[in-house]
Amino acid sequence: MYKLRVILQFFCVLIVLITPPDLVAEESIILGNGEWKPFHSKNLKHYGVASHIVTEAFALMKVKVKYKFFPWKRALLTAKEGKIDGVIPWARTPETIKYFILSEEVYAGRWVFFHLKKYPFAWETLEDLKGIKIGGVLGSLYGEEFIAAEKAGIIKVHRIPRDTQLFPMLLLERIQIFPQDLNVGYEMLQEDLKPGKIQLVTHHPKEMRPPTPYYLILSKKIKRNKRMIELFNKGLKQLENSGKITEFMEASRRGEYKKMK
Repeated sequence: MYKLRVILQFFCVLIVLITPPDLVAEESIILGNGEWKPFHSKNLKHYGVASHIVTEAFALMKVKVKYKFFPWKRALLTAKEGKIDGVIPWARTPETIKYFILSEEVYAGRWVFFHLKKYPFAWETLEDLKGIKIGGVLGSLYGEEFIAAEKAGIIKVHRIPRDTQLFPMLLLERIQIFPQDLNVGYEMLQEDLKPGKIQLVTHHPKEMRPPTPYYLILSKKIKRNKRMIELFNKGLKQLENSGKITEFMEASRRGEYKKMK
């Protein structure tokens, strides 16, 4: 009986040693995701360009990504509680640093103010926006200086539940400006307004703040996530060195992610 057990153990080890690496079972990870076109959407090819980057970086490390779509605040809370592994994308904040492990930068966003062409305005500091009707989305941070100015009453922000309401409100002149990522804003413009109205809108050339880095964030409650971040960072670097990230971003600008899976 003992000899039989030894023989069986020997063959088990032998099978593992001779099995090709590409046949080894993949690990999997569950990430919260949401709607923020063209970077993220359940209705875009590869779930958007940023989701594609994350998926491919993990794939290089033999990790399969499964996405669950939530409203963004719920996605963060679900990951914070350890019910899913993490969330993409998210900025560095006191909360994310406290409860999550942050990856290397996945992509950077450029934030500007959108407005009607017939309402040109000039600004250098947020104090210059005093008295202007500003729109915003509940739960969106827009940067530390913006939040501080809002809390101090320097600016007044009319916050609404969904960003899809912002461009229609702008046309109705219920708001005069609103902050949004440049790429996301023009994606929204195409979807939320009729063609004849699109040309009425533009963005202020001055950016609200320096480019904002976004990261994959994984919950500290899940022990393996330290290793998963290390794997992801390694895969992300390989993807970047291959030129694929630039290729994906250029494809997104050409609208090649619009086709559903």
